[in-house]
Amino acid sequence: MNEGSVLWVQKARSSGFRRLGPQGSEGSVLRIQKARSSGFRRLGPQGSEGSVLRVQKARSSGFRRLGPQGSEGSVLWVQKAWSSGFRRLGPQDSEGSVLRVQKARSSGFRRLGPQGSEGSVLRVQKARSSGFRRLGPQDSEGSVLRIQKARSSGFRRLGPQGSEGSVLRVQKARSSGFRRLGPQGFNILWEELATKWS
Repeated sequence: MNEGSVLWVQKARSSGFRRLGPQGSEGSVLRIQKARSSGFRRLGPQGSEGSVLRVQKARSSGFRRLGPQGSEGSVLWVQKAWSSGFRRLGPQDSEGSVLRVQKARSSGFRRLGPQGSEGSVLRVQKARSSGFRRLGPQDSEGSVLRIQKARSSGFRRLGPQGSEGSVLRVQKARSSGFRRLGPQGFNILWEELATKWS
């Protein structure tokens, strides 16, 4: 390292800029100055100048780093996944969750609730394999698991809506000897009133 390089880098370091990689070349310190002033930081613990400059294009396209490691590869790898119609499932925004759910979705399983957690997709796999389907249009995992006890007691859903409440409410009516009259599955109280007056 000649004397000039020591003097040139002295000004850069005093301005709050350090060398990024283990090589400690003067050029990397000066070239990164423009990138940091634009709001870009180094992504991983390696601190290579290339990772800061190459991720600039990815971030301008609306892609950010996925995990706490902040590796440049994770930003570029998820680009292909998102373009295929897959989004991040949970609030952690980890790249693994996007790739792991790809296999689950290709098998016909989708996320159950509005939260879109990966666990809900995998946990309902066991429930569906046992012959239980979602009851209502909301497709909540809880409704699938809670209705399991009702169905095992010999009670089915009454109407096409398939709400869990309709299954539990008809339990009391059926135990009194009343059945549903039509495909809509109501008017049980009217039948009771007619029987009392007959």
